[in-house]
Amino acid sequence: MHKKLFAFVLLPAVALGATAITIGTQVSAHGGGKTSISSELIGKLNLDEAKVEAAIQEIRAERKTEKQEHKQEKAQTRYEEWLSEAVEDGELTEAQKQLILAKRAELIAKFEAEKTALETWSSQNDIGLKYLVGGHKGLHGFGLHKGFWKFPTLGEESDD
Repeated sequence: MHKKLFAFVLLPAVALGATAITIGTQVSAHGGGKTSISSELIGKLNLDEAKVEAAIQEIRAERKTEKQEHKQEKAQTRYEEWLSEAVEDGELTEAQKQLILAKRAELIAKFEAEKTALETWSSQNDIGLKYLVGGHKGLHGFGLHKGFWKFPTLGEESDD
């Protein structure tokens, strides 16, 4: 009985604990990762720390933008597929589908223009958007996310 307990419970627990300690020691020995690497590069290559940090921030912003664009493209593709199925099922005509896609593009463009205008106004007046929308992050406080970004998936009715 004790041998089974040791083999099936204690041995894996000890191994897992040893692995966690080893990983934790390695991470702390390297200063937690990225900070240590960038600091070492700055020192070894005799670089300006402010320029390196600015470059890192620029790369992060580019990656974030690329990720958002990819996510939006995937959502658009899913939406168009959903409309195509509605056409195939006889719920819409192809002409209606094209009208819907054109109207959606128009609404998204208007939303983006309003969003940019609000962000500009907020910045010019040194007022955080959270105060304009009642403490909510971003523009979700206006409910705009539902009307422009949330579309029902296949077999799902809209709650709007």
